[in-house]
Amino acid sequence: MIIKGFHLQAFGPFTETSLEFSGFLPGLHVVYGPNESGKSSTLRALKAWLFGFPERTGDNFLHTNDRLLVSGTLVHSYGEELTFCRRKKRKGSVLDSEGNVLDEALIRGWLQGLDRETFEALFGLDHAGLIQGGTAILQEKGSAGTTLFSAGTGIASVERILNELKEESKDIFKPQGSKPELNTALKRYKELKKEINQVGLSSHAWKEQERALRQAEKDLEKIRSRKKEVQEEEQRLKRLQQALGPLARLREAKAQLDSLGSVPWLPDDFAARRRDNQELLRQAEKTLSMAHKRLAEIQTRKEAIEINTELLDQADTISDLHQRLGAYRKGMHDRRKLEETRLEEQAAAAAIIRRIRPDLEPGQDDVLHDLLSQRREILAHGHKLDVVSKEQRDSAQAVQSIQEELKTKRDELEALPADRDYAALGQAIDEAALLGDVDTALDKHMAQAARDQDAFSAGLRQLGLWQGSPEEILRLPLPLESAVRQFKKEWEALEHEGRNVAHKKAELKKTMDGLHKEMQTQELAGDVPSEEDLKAQRAWREKGWALIRRKWIEGRDVQAEAREYATDLALDQAYEHAVYAADYTADRLRWESSRVHEKARLEAEQELAKGQWEELEETEADLSVKWEELQLRWRQAWAASGIDPAPPEVMSDWQGRVSQWRVTARQIVDNTAAILELQEKRSAARQALEKALADFGKAAPAGQTLAPVLKKAQKTREDIERTAHERITLHKTIRRLERDLEQANKRAYDADQALTAWQKKWGGYMSQLGLPESESPEGVADFFEDLDACLKHLQKAAGYGQRIQGIDQDGQDLTKEVHILLQRVAPELTHLPVDQAVESVKGLLDRAQSNKTTLENYQESIVKTEDEIQAAKADREHARTQLSELCSLAGCREHDELEAVEKKWLWQQELRNKVAAEKASLQEIAPAHSLEDLMAEVEAIDPDSLTVKLQEVAEELSSLEERFEDQSRTVGELKKSFQDMDGRDEAARKAEQAEEVLALIRRQAERFTRLRLAATVLEEAIERYRAENQDPVLALAGEYFREVTMDSFHGLRTDLDDKGEQVIVGLRPDNARVGVEGMSDGTRDQLYLSLRLASLEHRLEKSEPMPFIVDDILVNFDEERARAALKAMARLGEKNQVLVFSHHRQVADAVRELNLGQVHGLG
Repeated sequence: MIIKGFHLQAFGPFTETSLEFSGFLPGLHVVYGPNESGKSSTLRALKAWLFGFPERTGDNFLHTNDRLLVSGTLVHSYGEELTFCRRKKRKGSVLDSEGNVLDEALIRGWLQGLDRETFEALFGLDHAGLIQGGTAILQEKGSAGTTLFSAGTGIASVERILNELKEESKDIFKPQGSKPELNTALKRYKELKKEINQVGLSSHAWKEQERALRQAEKDLEKIRSRKKEVQEEEQRLKRLQQALGPLARLREAKAQLDSLGSVPWLPDDFAARRRDNQELLRQAEKTLSMAHKRLAEIQTRKEAIEINTELLDQADTISDLHQRLGAYRKGMHDRRKLEETRLEEQAAAAAIIRRIRPDLEPGQDDVLHDLLSQRREILAHGHKLDVVSKEQRDSAQAVQSIQEELKTKRDELEALPADRDYAALGQAIDEAALLGDVDTALDKHMAQAARDQDAFSAGLRQLGLWQGSPEEILRLPLPLESAVRQFKKEWEALEHEGRNVAHKKAELKKTMDGLHKEMQTQELAGDVPSEEDLKAQRAWREKGWALIRRKWIEGRDVQAEAREYATDLALDQAYEHAVYAADYTADRLRWESSRVHEKARLEAEQELAKGQWEELEETEADLSVKWEELQLRWRQAWAASGIDPAPPEVMSDWQGRVSQWRVTARQIVDNTAAILELQEKRSAARQALEKALADFGKAAPAGQTLAPVLKKAQKTREDIERTAHERITLHKTIRRLERDLEQANKRAYDADQALTAWQKKWGGYMSQLGLPESESPEGVADFFEDLDACLKHLQKAAGYGQRIQGIDQDGQDLTKEVHILLQRVAPELTHLPVDQAVESVKGLLDRAQSNKTTLENYQESIVKTEDEIQAAKADREHARTQLSELCSLAGCREHDELEAVEKKWLWQQELRNKVAAEKASLQEIAPAHSLEDLMAEVEAIDPDSLTVKLQEVAEELSSLEERFEDQSRTVGELKKSFQDMDGRDEAARKAEQAEEVLALIRRQAERFTRLRLAATVLEEAIERYRAENQDPVLALAGEYFREVTMDSFHGLRTDLDDKGEQVIVGLRPDNARVGVEGMSDGTRDQLYLSLRLASLEHRLEKSEPMPFIVDDILVNFDEERARAALKAMARLGEKNQVLVFSHHRQVADAVRELNLGQVHGLG
């Protein structure tokens, strides 16, 4: 069966969303969505569609419960389709495509009757389940039975469940234990039965003791009542004593309040307002006085200051002239030095001209510049001389060198031997090399075969029961190990059952002897009435009453029946005797209830023991028959091997050791075949090498080994290959040298032509410069350097002349501007030099600016002071207004009277608070009484007599305490004595306890039986599943395991552990076996996945396929292992539909890239 399509019309975050799982094969389908895209919601929706919505769901946040709807189509393997939808309803939740209600049984039939939990275990796997499965494999040490069963059923911790069942049953009962619950209950039941038999009591003594106890309890209650009255009186007197102080203080406070008379009401902030405004008034008047004085002083200073406004107007001009004064002075100082330097530069230029071109004059600057402009071109041509000369020398040397090397290589080629074909030799060497170190391998194989054969022979002699060759032991028909274990289990079960029956018979014999002794003791103590006796006597009584009623009331003739009933007595006397007998028996049953119960118990237990004895006898007979049948089947199981078997426990170990020797036998047979094969291959390879060497005139080393012949052949091939390589290399070198010689000759010709052309152009340049043609490039470079230096001297001299002119012009401009300024602001300074006049007028400006700043500061202070005076006046007026308002509240006329009124008001508030506090204290003393009642009660009592009354009450209370303690002790002693004597109730209580313990024994016994039965059934199911599925499932799982581990393992096998139990091991490519404890956590997870896939594939042989639903199991797989796992699931998908839910993009990308299946996106 596959899921063809699935639609989320309204579920969780989805509305009208569809997933179509189409394709020819069932296929691998990846449902991919990033985080928060609804992957988990889709998985829940799929399960809700198949199995129904849970009662409470969190997927109704977008769609209400009544609108939740999912649908889809299932397709059976033979082609039938079923389309249905499901709503969240308790009834009628499944509808067909037309909206008609479908029977839930139809859906269950398609799902093979599986419920949600079983389906998820068998056909679902998430990351936690994968990790749990891998961990369980390690915990179970790779046990073949539990591991295969876990993978087949999806139950990851079978071993843990089995151990829990066994441990829980041991917590309930152990045959030799005492602490388990059932053992404890059985022991307690026996103790209670013994205690019931020991209880007895005299009726009269019990009544006397009861009467004395009741009287003592009445006396104790009287003392308790009087004690309570005295305690209440003591509390009342103490309450009045405590109230005396607070009441006196209350009276005093009220009197002081009355003496104050009328006090005006003042607000809470009166005191603060009074203090703040009086302080504000004082500060305002002080500020006014100081401000007026400061204002007069500032006005006086201001009037004493004079300012030259004309000078201040020219401030910018004066500052500019003062700044330029420094440059003026520096220019005058530098002018003399500049003039000297200008003359020196002109002299240096004239000296250079005379040295390099005496025919030129210093004033011919244009001619000098024209000559210098050719420097780059001429010098560049001069630099080429070295290159051209070097090229001429190098090309000539290259021609000579190549000619010499070419001659040498031609001589070497002539000296080499002739070329020969060595293909046959190379083929023989390659074929021999493929065998590897075959000589050593043969030695190891032969040595190992000898060791294995010796060990095998010795092992069989030590093992006994059978002897033969390795080939014969491999064909030896032995029973299956599972069958031997089953025989061993049945054998041990019969032995255990036999011992158990014998033990039970011995215990039951002891119990029956004990019951017989107890019954004899009962009989010696006299007969015991029974319920049957009472029923018979009451029936006889009722029969007499019926005769009397028929005779006396109905008037009928009952004479014949009366004679039979009454014999020698009258009918009424006989009836009285019957009534007395029935009542007496009923009284005896009541008086002697313990003996009655004990006799009934003994009779019931004797009857039960007798039935148990008969059952044990039948069980022993059945066991004898089972023993004969088991031993016959045991011998028949070994008949084909011709072995007379020992008991299964011995043969189980024997068979396990035989299995080990079978492995050795297989190794011996395989090793022998390998030796023969290697010997044949070595001989053929040696013959081929000998023939090839003979073709080259070389003899092979003597012997049968291959290595010396192969070594000599390889040396011969290397010599031939080296000669051939040298010939090819020399041919290539000669051709290259011939090409190089041709190019070198051309290069030498070109170099000669280039040198001739350079010399011709150089002569023209020298003529232009006025130098001889033989002048070297270095000499020409020096000429240009001198020419450049000459021009630089001339340029510097011209620059110094321009600076001197500029200094002279700046001095004239400054003098003119200073003279104009002095005429305006200080004519008296015009007679001074320019620099002194500027300094003087700058000093006058600084003083004028300082006076102006001082005047501005005074003006600002005046404004601030006037503002301060206005603010102080406002504060004074505000304070006076506020104080007048306070005087109105206080009822006084002057501000100075406010403080006295305030103190009187504060005292009144303190007295009122005191009155309230004392009233509160009185109320705390008597919270259940009114304050007026308490005050009246205190007024009525004499304080002096209060202490005396308290003393009297305390003495009486102390006396009552002593009497109460004595009487309580007496009551306690009487109660203990009475309880010790109360045998009737004690017997009833113990009988009731015994019944409760017996009920507990039944419940625990049932629980113990269910647990043991469950463990046994589970063990048998595990073993049966292993026997039926081990070989095919392991074969399939080995292929999956090889694939998901990327050939790190080549398969799976079973092996025997230290206890002789079968365990699963991994098989490395070199056939090394690795137990699960030697695997990494990731590898064990991959082993569990392989077993799950193999179990599902094996299940297809006898059951309808069901979709395998996987939820993000590849979280911890690296990219390569994840791809390998996807390939394995795709291989299963060829036969069984696989749905993989994942939020990892690499999973979806891998499926697309490898074309393993379809990817369905969410979100």
